[in-house]
Amino acid sequence: MERFAAFLQTKKQLSSATVNSYIRDVMLFSDFLEKPAAEGVEKDVEAFIRHLKSEGRSASTIARFLSSLHAYFRYLTQREGLLEDPTKNIPRPETERRLPMILTQEEVTRLLSAPTGDSPKAMRDRAMLELLYATGLRVSELISLHVDNVNLRRRMLSLRTGSRRRTIPFGRPCAIALSDYIKQARPFLLRGSGTAALFLSCNGAEMSRQGFWKLMKHYKKIAGIDKEITPHMLRHSFAAHLLENGASAAAIQEMMGFTDPSSTAIYTKIIENKIMDIYDKAHPRANL
Repeated sequence: MERFAAFLQTKKQLSSATVNSYIRDVMLFSDFLEKPAAEGVEKDVEAFIRHLKSEGRSASTIARFLSSLHAYFRYLTQREGLLEDPTKNIPRPETERRLPMILTQEEVTRLLSAPTGDSPKAMRDRAMLELLYATGLRVSELISLHVDNVNLRRRMLSLRTGSRRRTIPFGRPCAIALSDYIKQARPFLLRGSGTAALFLSCNGAEMSRQGFWKLMKHYKKIAGIDKEITPHMLRHSFAAHLLENGASAAAIQEMMGFTDPSSTAIYTKIIENKIMDIYDKAHPRANL
């Protein structure tokens, strides 16, 4: 398991959360097996799938388990001498991929305008919301940033995941919010701490995921947004709005840190649905 985890992190460059998910799924499969079936590992996997179904697991959950097992057995064939992947002929359950919820551009404007005033907290919150939408970062990446990840002069953000490096531009409003925060608010929030973390809580500690979640829910109410929103919704909105305004799927893939080009296809589907909805409502012969 340790070698498999290291392979996923260094060779596949997967996030720690994804690696932990793979390991957890494989260990659950291992725990399920009292002893290997005489017919071979493929039968073991099929029995495990039947067990998951009997527990009422959804098709998407079962598909995830299969993906984890497939990754594990592919690793064994490539690195540990296993002759054949026993999962290669097991069909994946069909799943309906839900389109992610996004904010409209008008809703984003209201949300980013919600933190008002010149207190250190307000300047920090403005900078965090602006940067999240401007770059499409994951919230885990946002709260892990250091000051030297930001180049205000060039309006660029640089971060590294494993051996991969991403460089993402950001706009002038974001640069202004960041500059105000770094020069005026962050020194106050540091409270003598020597941490290099970019975003700090009011007690000088590194900003937490839970802390950011709470402030986002707070500003959602101030902005008068009725839908339930999450930090990841700003990431989805970043991608969909870029695509809607002419950015290429390849550029979005690079900025978001996707390794699979098909990952951006879901945003294309969002835009197609939006265009179809506009057409149905506006064209006089759309629904005759």
